[in-house]
Amino acid sequence: MSNVLSQQATKASWALFEGLFIIAALVAVFATFIAISGVDPDNPTAGATPWLLGLNFVVIIVLATIIVREYLTIQSNSESEGRGRLARRFVMLFGFSALVPSAIVAVFLGAIFTQGLDNWLGERVDSVMEKNAEIFRTYVDNFETTFDVDVRLAALDVENFAREVEANLTDAEAARNLSSEASLAFSEGLRSELAFRDFLTIAILGADGVELIAQESVQDAILIPPPAPAFEEADRGEIATTLYENRGIATALIHITEPLDGYIYAVKNFDRNAAVRLREAEA
Repeated sequence: MSNVLSQQATKASWALFEGLFIIAALVAVFATFIAISGVDPDNPTAGATPWLLGLNFVVIIVLATIIVREYLTIQSNSESEGRGRLARRFVMLFGFSALVPSAIVAVFLGAIFTQGLDNWLGERVDSVMEKNAEIFRTYVDNFETTFDVDVRLAALDVENFAREVEANLTDAEAARNLSSEASLAFSEGLRSELAFRDFLTIAILGADGVELIAQESVQDAILIPPPAPAFEEADRGEIATTLYENRGIATALIHITEPLDGYIYAVKNFDRNAAVRLREAEA
């Protein structure tokens, strides 16, 4: 009775083995069809590729289990009966004949899935980097625009304040004393600009761009000599903005002519990380 049950179990195992062999062959055919039919495998979350890979993995595990079990069964019977070497060879031969196609398909599908996953993640990383670059670019543009407007308004305020100071002096003394008295007379106006415009430092430079007529600062004065191109740009009526990313500040220079010939120099905080991330995102 036990021999009959054992034979039936063996036949059932081999029937299952043959069925899985056919499934493995169909999986191989289907994978080949995907490879040559032009199906786009770039998106690993779409299509049948992940399911096919999982099914193939299950087939490999089941086939390997059956092969090992049959081999051990034959080996056990052979030791008790003194035969079975040929049977073991047949099991190993046909077993690996079933496993090899599935293993090849697994490698093939794994390569497709990995490549598709890389492309899928790469597209999303690029999209995030582009959005970050746009955000940082917008921040830099908004900062420069706001800084330009603040400096122009500050220059108008300083000019108006200078006219008031000049009007309080006699005509004979005005040209001679305006520059010498400006250091004290402009302090109040510069302090108001410092607070209202959120500057770190604001200063009035002479016509040579070196003489310091007046300056006010929140803490320590930040007086970085502007480069020569900045003076040229300011002389054309534009605002010369210079970013010092390593220090996290920005400077602006604008030329004024009335009633004092000179320059308005301003310093403002700048987010150094924004510029660094913008360059990294655009790289």
